[in-house]
Amino acid sequence: MGGEMAIAISCTAILLFGIWIFVDGYFQGAKEPGHICPNCHSIIKPREVESGSGWITLLLLFFFVVPAIIYSFWRSSTRKNTCPTCGAPNPVPLSTPAGQAIAAKVSGS
Repeated sequence: MGGEMAIAISCTAILLFGIWIFVDGYFQGAKEPGHICPNCHSIIKPREVESGSGWITLLLLFFFVVPAIIYSFWRSSTRKNTCPTCGAPNPVPLSTPAGQAIAAKVSGS
């Protein structure tokens, strides 16, 4: 009886984690282009990148549910915006003075 309960809890945790990953990825796609990369000067829609590995999360989820949840929260807290073209961190919004200065510099050359 106890083993069946553990399997049911693990399956529920895996299902909820999968739903969370899907919903999180769905809402990330709603960003509009409106940033400029200070490195390659491309007008971009920033891409969010997390530290760590999704494969490690999946592996932990199958064997150690609690550490998998902790690792997943850590990965979520280390997200950063990057340029999808060159991978440089921290693209600058075009609506800011710094973004407008970079855009003017690029269009003036």
